[in-house]
Amino acid sequence: MKKYIIIGVMIIVAIPLVWLLISAISNPLTRSEEQIRNDLLKVTPIGTSMEDVIAAIEGHEKWKIFHINENRGYKINSDGTLRRSWHSGGYITIGEKSLDVELGKGIITSYVGAWYGFDENSSLIDITIFKELDLP
Repeated sequence: MKKYIIIGVMIIVAIPLVWLLISAISNPLTRSEEQIRNDLLKVTPIGTSMEDVIAAIEGHEKWKIFHINENRGYKINSDGTLRRSWHSGGYITIGEKSLDVELGKGIITSYVGAWYGFDENSSLIDITIFKELDLP
């Protein structure tokens, strides 16, 4: 009888753990930044109009546009990482216009987002993916 109780408890504990593991593995946001960028480029290839990029983002139930900037591109550090106000050193501005997009929240990574950069004609020229981890 004790043996069946132990097996029952193990099953009850194992099912949520297996579900959590499968969720983490199948979540596209757990992939590398380069893989996520390549997936986005399949949906919105370089040269896509800003209007079409916005429509694609709005058509995805989990993506959210945080900010549309018609007057400025986004900034990255000279090493290719996303620019943070506290980062010292040089930076590069990508595009003349930009979109800040939330792609979702992961189990390990708290936040996954994308910056879309557009030229003066509102054509997509680059996408930069960033992940942030919120620690308590």
